[in-house]
Order: sequence, then structure tokens, then C-alpha cells
Amino acid sequence: MLRSRALAAAFLSHLVGASAFSVMSGLTAIEKVREKSRETPPGTRVATPQNLAAVDGLEPANLWRSFAAIASIPRPSKKEERVLEFLKSFAKERGLATKEDAVGNLVILAPGRNGGENAKPVVLQGHVDMVCEKNSDTVFDFDADPIRLMMASEWLTADGTTLGADNGIGCATIL
Repeated sequence: MLRSRALAAAFLSHLVGASAFSVMSGLTAIEKVREKSRETPPGTRVATPQNLAAVDGLEPANLWRSFAAIASIPRPSKKEERVLEFLKSFAKERGLATKEDAVGNLVILAPGRNGGENAKPVVLQGHVDMVCEKNSDTVFDFDADPIRLMMASEWLTADGTTLGADNGIGCATIL
């Protein structure tokens, strides 16, 4: 059992093609599993307008929209309920099964497809809570406020707080 609340997505298939789950080569977010995501890109209903604007134009777009959504959900340690609900909703919208234990570890299961039905499972894991630090002159409530993403030159950053990329970007990559 994991000690902290975590997202563990077990994809029960081979990831079709060598770059099917590669950020560097243009993450397609496992298109074979997420056909419905073309209708409603991940995070567009959850992410704040500011966060969606901050990632607009970044590629791969689905990865950054997913990260914008995760950054928009307050998720300090021991208070991950809202982000877990987002992940369960994400899975339900795509017809994926979920399992959750008593301490909040969540597993999203995607069945094998396109010849991968009998393949060994592939597990992708990340934690959903974040480091909650802010600048001394920043007014921010990590229990209630969404991280405010912004671009600074060519860098995605946050307005007066930690970015929440540990491990928000890992979870967004999994999605």
C-alpha cells in the first residue's frame, strides 16, 4: 500500500506505438483509450480561465489542459478529496473503472485494446498532493484558492506560489 494518497493508473495494454505515451514526441494521451477526450478536452470544465489562458498554445495541448485543471484544484497534503473527485469523474466520463482504498489511493483501469487485451499491465503512478509554499508578500489560501498559472518569458510559473508541478505534471501526463 502506498503511504501517501496517490494516483496509480494501470493501463492493461501495450501502449500502441513507441511514442504513444511520450511527452517529448508529442503526447497523444493514449488516444486509443481516450476517444471521448476529443469531444471534451481534459480539464476544460475544471480549469480556471486564467490557467487555461496560461497554457494556451503549449503542446501537447491535452497535457497542458490537464495540468491547468489539476493546478486549479486546491490539493494540499491530507486534503486531496477534490482532485480525487476530478480524477474519478475523468475516468467515469471515459468509461474507465476505478478502485480506491480507505486512505485515498486511487487506481484507474483501462482495458487492453487493439491486440493488447492479453498484455501484462502497465502501471503509471504519481501523487496528487502538492508542496504548499508562497512568497511572504502573497495572500493565498492553499485550502481554497486555485494555483494561478502564468507565463514568464518562456517558463510556466505560478503567481506568488509554488507551481504544484510536483507531481501535478506527472498526473497530467498520465491523463
